[in-house]
Amino acid sequence: MSNINEIVEKILKKHKGGKPFFDALDFSIKGDLDILDVFVKDAIKYKNPKYTAGLLLTGEFGQILFDKYKNILFDKFNMIVLCSSELIDGIPKYIQTYSKNTNILNSCGYIHCMDDSYYSGKTIKHLIHFFNLKESDMLVHVIYDGSPVLPTAYKKFTAMYRYHKN
Repeated sequence: MSNINEIVEKILKKHKGGKPFFDALDFSIKGDLDILDVFVKDAIKYKNPKYTAGLLLTGEFGQILFDKYKNILFDKFNMIVLCSSELIDGIPKYIQTYSKNTNILNSCGYIHCMDDSYYSGKTIKHLIHFFNLKESDMLVHVIYDGSPVLPTAYKKFTAMYRYHKN
């Protein structure tokens, strides 16, 4: 079974940070079913059955999660929005919506966002603004958190690996 700590430490020996580090990390985790399985199971355990919840997935990583886990995800979430992490003037390059019984993301009681990594939160902040959401309604789940300060504006923030241990 793969271990995110071992993967990060191995990549850090080769790349001290920046884009080369994140590219190597992305490549390593996208194809690692052990890590993806644990990540999805950990993230969906925070889904409160009393509330309608939407799921926001971004970029290539979001597409991978959707393709591999759509049955599990649809069992837990009323609506899934898959959108580009590439933004043009603050607008996602593409948006795909998959819905059980609701058609507006902000009609959900709260929103889960699952992504591979988090550093400045720029992508999530743009999407919150674009979809007219509130940070306090967001549950953000990432595999790798490289942000210098633990994000506290969200309802919940979880990471499988946190680089800064503050």
